[in-house]
Amino acid sequence: MYAKPKVIKIYLINMIWIFNRNKINKIKEKHEDELLKKANCVGVGIGKKITKGKQTKKDAILVFVTNKKSIIELAPNDIIPKKLDGALCDVVEAGEIWAANVFRSKHRPLIGGVSACNFKGSACTSGIRVWRDEIPYTLMNYHCVIGTNWGGKVGDIITNPSRKDGGSEDCVIGRATSFSSFDEGVCDAALVDLTTEMEDKVPVIGEYHKEVKKVKIGDVLEKSGRTTSHTKGTVIAVNATISVSFNKEDGSLKTLVFRNQILTDNKGFIMGGDSSSIAFLDKYPVAQIFAASPSVGVMTPLQVVLDKLGASLTKQNIKYVAVGHWLDIRGLSVTTRKRTRLRKYAGISNNNVIRVLPRNTKLIIKGVGEIEDGFLWIEVGEDYW
Repeated sequence: MYAKPKVIKIYLINMIWIFNRNKINKIKEKHEDELLKKANCVGVGIGKKITKGKQTKKDAILVFVTNKKSIIELAPNDIIPKKLDGALCDVVEAGEIWAANVFRSKHRPLIGGVSACNFKGSACTSGIRVWRDEIPYTLMNYHCVIGTNWGGKVGDIITNPSRKDGGSEDCVIGRATSFSSFDEGVCDAALVDLTTEMEDKVPVIGEYHKEVKKVKIGDVLEKSGRTTSHTKGTVIAVNATISVSFNKEDGSLKTLVFRNQILTDNKGFIMGGDSSSIAFLDKYPVAQIFAASPSVGVMTPLQVVLDKLGASLTKQNIKYVAVGHWLDIRGLSVTTRKRTRLRKYAGISNNNVIRVLPRNTKLIIKGVGEIEDGFLWIEVGEDYW
C-alpha cells in the first residue's frame, strides 16, 4: 500500500528533469550562434557542469573552446557568461578539432604531425619547424628523409603528403640535407630544407610552446601522427639503452643501439608511419618518436636531437662577438687584435662558438652592443657566419 507514493515521487522527479532539460535546450538554441562567434569557441552542447575535473549533477550549457584563457586575456565580447537566461554555463577546453583525414592530406602552409616522407620512401610524419643559422627546416627522422632501404640521398625531394598517401612531385615541401644523425646511436634525425612555408602547430594539439621540457616516469605524452592521428602514451622508462632494427636495401636488418632514450607504453600510441612525430607534454615538445614495438614506443629527448643537429625551436636573430682586449672599435667596424671566437649570442660560454676568427679580421657592426658577463657584445654582419 506504500508503493504508489514512491512511484509518484520518481515520476515527478523525472518530469522535472525533462522540463529543466527542455528549458536548457531552448536557451542553448537561442544563444548558440552568438556563442560560436566568440574567440576560441568550437562548439556548444548540453551536459553536466564540470568542477575540478569531475562531472557534477548540475545541468549546464557546455561551451567548448580550443584553450581556456583568463578573463584579462579576452576581449569583453569574448567572455563566456556564467549564466544565460538562468541556465548555468561551463567552459570546457576541447582543443582544435580535426577530421581524421587531415593527417594524410596536403597542407599549405605545412604543419607538423601530418603525412610526409622522401618521395622514394613509403610514409612518415612531418616533424616540427626548427631553425639552424637563421634558416628554417622541418625536423624528421633520418630513416624517413635519407632512409635505410630505398637509396635516399642528400638533395632528394620530401613531399606532403607521402607518396603512399597520394603525394606527387608537385607536393614538394623541401629537400634532404646533410644535417643528420643516425649511425652514432644518439638519435635518428635529419633536417629537411624547407621550400614552402611552415607553421608552428600540429593537428589537435594546435600551437605549441617554443621551449623544450624534460619528462619523468608516469608523464602522459600526446602526439599527432600520420597513421594513428592523435594519441597518448605514458612514460615507463627514461635514460634507456635499447636496440632498434631497420630494414636494409638487400632485405636484411641493420640493428643499432641507442642510448639515453625515452620509452612509453604502446596501447595504440605509435604505429608504422608515425615516425618523426613529436611527443608533447602540456603543449611543450619533449621528444622525437622514431621506433616502436607492439608494447613500447621509443623516442629521443628533443633537446638531445636539437643539440646534435645544431638546431633550435626559435630563430636566433642576433649574433654577437665579445669585445674587450681582443678588438679595436673604429666607426662602424671592429678589428680582431688576436684570435677571437665568434659566437651566436651574448655569453662567455664556448657552447655557442660558430668559428674562430684570425688576427686582424675586420667585422662590420650591424647592431647595438650590450653588456653581459663583464663584456660588451656587439652584433656583426652576416659575412662571417
